[in-house]
Amino acid sequence: MDAKAVIASYVDDVVRRLPRRQRSDVGFELRSLLNEELDGKSTDAGRPADEAMALALLHAFGAPKAVSARYRPPGFTIIEPAHSQAFALWSLIGVAVQWALTLPKVFGAPEAFPGQTFSRLGAWWTSWGLGAFWLPGVMVVIAIIAAWIRHRWPRADAWTPRRAPGRDSVNRPLLAFGLAAWAVGAAIWVAMPWYGPHLPGPLPAVFAFDDGFLGARGPWLLPFWAGQFGVYAMALVDGRWRVLTRRLSLAFGAALYGVLAWFVVAGPIFRNRPTDAAAKPLLAVIVVVSLIVEGVRLYREQGRIRPPHGVTSSPGR
Repeated sequence: MDAKAVIASYVDDVVRRLPRRQRSDVGFELRSLLNEELDGKSTDAGRPADEAMALALLHAFGAPKAVSARYRPPGFTIIEPAHSQAFALWSLIGVAVQWALTLPKVFGAPEAFPGQTFSRLGAWWTSWGLGAFWLPGVMVVIAIIAAWIRHRWPRADAWTPRRAPGRDSVNRPLLAFGLAAWAVGAAIWVAMPWYGPHLPGPLPAVFAFDDGFLGARGPWLLPFWAGQFGVYAMALVDGRWRVLTRRLSLAFGAALYGVLAWFVVAGPIFRNRPTDAAAKPLLAVIVVVSLIVEGVRLYREQGRIRPPHGVTSSPGR
């Protein structure tokens, strides 16, 4: 085939993938560009252009589908490339956490008849198993809505300096209020076995802890709770987050949410079944949301600018 005919066939294959209003302009521009490049290669080679030379040029230029994409009007990107890894990671974490909280019940239940485990596994898959994918679905829908808004009402991408306090600073009044509320909540939780029986009406029976939980699992919450409280108290006194307090907060937080997840799957928390059935999903949601928050904090911590090895920075950084 003649070299110019090869170019013409390639250009036709590109423009047929474009909207009709673009085809003439793009086809004329692309054909002129490729013919000029082909003539240049022919001059450099010192011989007339042939089919092999034209094909080599076009293979280097790109497949027609990829080339046509360069000329198509830009759409909107649902997930920015910079966020795709985090999006995939948190989607998988959300599914894994929900499976970890619900799947042990399938194998932990007593089996009266052979084959019951398989039937429970099937029931789990059609309920909690597939249902765990609600989180990636919701995340995708939110990303689509946000991308459409950005595409429909674009904003000037002009950078302006933040006037907020530095990322190491803490809002002392807000943190003090949070610690006070934390202390009150912890006191209510810890003292419930003593004041619970004296509550009016049916409340003592509703909020009575299971004996197994109270004796074997509940006390494990206290050291991690107290440790996390102490870390935030240190940040309040310093007025800022330091490397040590950040790492301690992440460590105590991970341990604390691990204990809460253990509470959900290890057995009853309250004697009253409706109360227990309501408390466990609430704890599961708290664990999932808290893990997401901690993951965002860890991601931001990894993105902090650190001095090169052997170079010291200002104290506390």
